[in-house]
Amino acid sequence: STGKLDEIEKKELYEKYGVREYLIEYPEEKKVLQYNREKGFFVNKGTFVTPDSLSLYTLQMKLNLEEIFNL
Repeated sequence: STGKLDEIEKKELYEKYGVREYLIEYPEEKKVLQYNREKGFFVNKGTFVTPDSLSLYTLQMKLNLEEIFNL
């Protein structure tokens, strides 16, 4: 499944190659998992669901999930 691929394989690959922030989106559930790089490894910063907002570390901006999922 895509969720397993995103949460395990892609996450490990992105972590290995130095990606600083990784978001996994689940449109059906209107939620986003956020991982930020700390000391060389991804740390889960939380699961955010509509109508939450989340702060992007790398872009220094806030995302309103309600606006994103209702596009």
